[in-house]
Order: sequence, then structure tokens, then C-alpha cells
Amino acid sequence: ISHRLGCRYYVGEWKNDQFYPEYHSKMSWIDNMFFAPESLTDSSNRRIMWAWILDYRDFSDRAKDQWSGTLSLPRVLTLNETGSLDIDVAAEVEKLRYQPFSLPSFVVQADDEVRMDGIFGTSFELIIEFDESGAKEFGVKVCVSEDQVEHTIVSYDKKAGSLKVDTTSPEKSPKAIESAPLDLSKGEKLTLRVFVDKSVIEVFANSKQAISRRIFPDKADSTGVNVFAKGSDVKVTTFTSWQIAPSNPY
Repeated sequence: ISHRLGCRYYVGEWKNDQFYPEYHSKMSWIDNMFFAPESLTDSSNRRIMWAWILDYRDFSDRAKDQWSGTLSLPRVLTLNETGSLDIDVAAEVEKLRYQPFSLPSFVVQADDEVRMDGIFGTSFELIIEFDESGAKEFGVKVCVSEDQVEHTIVSYDKKAGSLKVDTTSPEKSPKAIESAPLDLSKGEKLTLRVFVDKSVIEVFANSKQAISRRIFPDKADSTGVNVFAKGSDVKVTTFTSWQIAPSNPY
């Protein structure tokens, strides 16, 4: 943990009572919203971590709600053959799924966006797979208002090789665009796994990268989902979603 820069990790070798780092990567890039990581090894020898997702709103807003900050989804960290970590969500989270929805493959035209009529809400999981595309940027918008003014953008910037979460639209959300490196090999599809849970959005890409942010949509109708492409057409080969039940219904 860095109190100023949030969560990060090192991979290396422990020998002679000393750690020798060989690889370093971040889990926060623009601030310390993803903060104070903890981890454990479970009975299946999985390394599971979670962090505190901070609340950057004014103190008066937090006091009015009478709570601030929340824990992230549990992440399973796995050492891969390149010496970095693969990152995914613990499978137990899937027990909270209900009301499945899916669509056959479809194409989003260049510089256009398509509203997904079958999925909406403020607590859902979405898995969307994009075929390799010449589009300079493509992805999905969540918590989209009826007038399209309010939204949160999850996208892949192909030229920069980065996964981005843009929370500059919702009036009460922290104004930020968090960008994390994500390199896709030639021919590799992009698979986004997006969790929206009221004031939290967590995005996982190809089990390689993840971003967690707080969002505070102001409009009651900010529940829509749009898919978009910039610069070229993009084919969506998988589109599946579920509503998510509370982990503690009481």
C-alpha cells in the first residue's frame, strides 16, 4: 500500500530472509481510491485479495448517507508464465447471479453506439467480448440516463494499449479517467467483465487487468447500457448479463 498512490504489487523471490523484487505493477493509477489491500491463501491455495474503495465525495454528502467507503470484490491473483499476475473475480461471486440475459453476436457501426434494451439497472454483471477491431476506441457505457447525458464509460484505447474507466459525466462522481495498461496480442479478443453495484464499478479485462472506481449517478433513470465504437466497426461476439443479488439480504 502507498497512502498517496494506492495499491500495487511486486513479484519476486524470497530467499535468505529477504525479498528480491523482479516485477512491479500498479492496481491504482491516478489516485488512491483502490486502497489498503489485504490478502490470504485459502484452502484451495488461491491467493485472494480485496481492497478498500474510498469515497471522495464532500464530507457533508458522506455524513448524510451515514456511511463511506466499501470493500472491493475478492480478486484471485495467479502468477502467469510472463512473471506478472493474472487477475480475476473469485468464482463464489457467481452464486449471486439471477435473471440471465444474452444476445447473439452483433456489429456496432463506426462512430455509433447501440442501446441494449434487455439490460438495465444499478446492480448487475456484464460479460462482453469484442472481436479484434481496427476501431481506435470501443467499449460499453453503463448507468446511462434516458437523455444520454449521464453515463460511465468503460473502454479500450487501442493506440494507447489501455483499459479506461471514465467517470467525468455523473455530476456527483469524482471527475476522473483512470487508465491502466492492457496489451492485447494480435488476434486476441477483448473480454470485459463489468460489475456495477450502486456506487461501485469494477472492470476486469481478459483476466489481465482490473480497475475499480466509485460512481454516484444523479438521475433516477441512469440505468441504461450502451455499446459504442470509434473510428471503425466492431463486432460483439458475446453479450451476457445477470442481475446481482445482495450478498447479505438482511
